[in-house]
Amino acid sequence: MALKLGIALSALIVVAACWVGFYIFVRKAEPVSVPPQVRAVPVPAAKPDNGPPSQPPEQDSSDLQAWFEQLPWVTSLREKLPPGGKLDTAIGPYSEGGWAPVEMRERQNAQADAGQLVGRFRVSRQGRVIEWLDPVAGSYQPLEAYLHQSSPPATKPAPAVAEVTPPPPPAPKENAAPSDTCDFETTPVAASEGTAPHVIADPTNPANHVAEITGPAASVFVVPVKAPDAASTLKVSLRLLRPSTTTLQPLEDGRTPQGLRLRVRLLDDAGHSVMRDTIVHSEAQWQEQELVFYNAPPSVTTLRVEVLWVKGSVYIDDIRLRKAE
Repeated sequence: MALKLGIALSALIVVAACWVGFYIFVRKAEPVSVPPQVRAVPVPAAKPDNGPPSQPPEQDSSDLQAWFEQLPWVTSLREKLPPGGKLDTAIGPYSEGGWAPVEMRERQNAQADAGQLVGRFRVSRQGRVIEWLDPVAGSYQPLEAYLHQSSPPATKPAPAVAEVTPPPPPAPKENAAPSDTCDFETTPVAASEGTAPHVIADPTNPANHVAEITGPAASVFVVPVKAPDAASTLKVSLRLLRPSTTTLQPLEDGRTPQGLRLRVRLLDDAGHSVMRDTIVHSEAQWQEQELVFYNAPPSVTTLRVEVLWVKGSVYIDDIRLRKAE
């Protein structure tokens, strides 16, 4: 009996050992779950918000007004204004073509609604190139063209007008032959057609005599002339005076011109003619004007002088017709 009990107990121990061994084997065979590795990705620091990117210098128009008004030639114009005068500059935005319009006007007081136009210009966005709008040609020209025409040649200042009674105009000289010079010291013979000049005493020198044009009503006169022989290119020179009391008249579009318009025409007896215009900017002093005529009529007999865009008196003297060299 004891033997059987020992054998049964040994068998139980062996079975238990087998189960323990099997359990250990199964546990070792199961896969071990390893958590995945997480790699840290650096996040860039946020940049401060400083607004929209700045424009390149050639595209930034915020300082265009200050830049334009500090140009040497603009400063020179401002210094030449009479006491109490002010130079206003109005600059518009850039167009799609890259140009900003500029308008300059001279004002005598702060209450003036519209001053006298000094000039119209435009400034390019790229490189800030300045161009001037020529009122006669109707197109933009280099700035040098404006600086050249706005600087009149040196002339002697006109003396003050003396409070004296002017002498009467010179007596007409009968049958005066046409000449290439007309100084109005003798009344020129009347032309075949047109208005004869109104000859009076020079307002700056009573001993001298000049032709007076009163615009806008009586703004033209004609004189007979004798042109040089065989000259297809002629030159007309004359002296012109616009007193400071003679004002400029607005144009059809309401703009004020930069100066009066002098128009000279040469004609022959057959009705052929050639005409030249120029803008005269100076006032209160005599100024010499020269106009060159190409392809002039073969036999010029009449010279016609006309002044436009003024209200008041303008004086003409010393007309000369020469062959252009």
